[in-house]
Amino acid sequence: MIYPVTKSWLRNQICQFHVRRWVGKALRELQETIPKEWSWVWEEVDHLLDVLHPEGSKRLYALWKQLPGRRSSNQRSLSAMEKLRDLLLCLSESWQSYCTFQSEPQVPWTNNATERAIGRMKMRARTVRGYKSWKGMESGLMLTGNYTP
Repeated sequence: MIYPVTKSWLRNQICQFHVRRWVGKALRELQETIPKEWSWVWEEVDHLLDVLHPEGSKRLYALWKQLPGRRSSNQRSLSAMEKLRDLLLCLSESWQSYCTFQSEPQVPWTNNATERAIGRMKMRARTVRGYKSWKGMESGLMLTGNYTP
């Protein structure tokens, strides 16, 4: 549920677990192919994700600018350095959605409670071939603790 704050609406918070899992996997894959002299870059990205500094977007953009530019054409697959550049730019552009909980106290750090409720609903739907009525769906949601009529 989205709650109004003065005249604006709350921004979306990306789940910290999912961000860290996605970035960690991408960095582990790149770590094997990126030249060792650039290892400090992924260490700094790890640190920024741990700390979630409000100015992280600017730092990620500065890192992006330090890396060698794109060399491959659209027909070729991207090199490891180009993939790292793309990762840094993506993180920089989306940084505010990773840190929304810091500036808006109504937003939780992660949305795992919602995802657990969705998972329970999906399991219920799979095991009994869906809900038979809206009333049945409301009852299922009330059991998860995420619905009040």
